[in-house]
Amino acid sequence: MVWVKFSQGFRWSPPERPKITIAYRAGGEYNVRAACADAAVSAGAARRRDAEADHGTTGD
Repeated sequence: MVWVKFSQGFRWSPPERPKITIAYRAGGEYNVRAACADAAVSAGAARRRDAEADHGTTGD
């Protein structure tokens, strides 16, 4: 799990349950799965809350 802060709204669907969508609000800080954090950061919708979260291993 990774703490991220969303700068814009973001919707994510877990790969194992594609019919489910989780919506995150802009300005919110959430503890999300690593796959969600990676997708949000790649989309420019969020940043990791802690700088050290970008270094080292994270788990679900």
